[in-house]
Amino acid sequence: MSVDVRKGMPPVKLTRDEFEKRYRSRFIDPAFAPLQKELDAIIAAAWDAYSNSRKSPLTRKAGEGFADPDYEIAIDWLKAHDAIKAAQTRHDNPNANHASLSSTRPRAVNTPARVKCQKVGAWPNMQHLA
Repeated sequence: MSVDVRKGMPPVKLTRDEFEKRYRSRFIDPAFAPLQKELDAIIAAAWDAYSNSRKSPLTRKAGEGFADPDYEIAIDWLKAHDAIKAAQTRHDNPNANHASLSSTRPRAVNTPARVKCQKVGAWPNMQHLA
């Protein structure tokens, strides 16, 4: 018995009509009615990006610390990667001063549930997030 092993997924390309139908479905609110000319231009640009497979138009060299430092990597991926590393550092060192990471970490919000939990001491090691 022979097994046919398949890897990956074949690309699914939408037709221009189907792409436009799906894209326009986001703008069904009557408030967009006077903006049809602008939407046409936006849809044309979106179709160009989609049909030419520009998933990551903003890239830079990966740099030091990557297997291929010259690889052109998506900037949004790098931002997510840096945010994950910063979160891991905060997790591993909850009592450390993370002032240098302040631009990447979200600020804690004193929601009613958080305030209640702080009052009963449910999150004693989370004070550094406030």
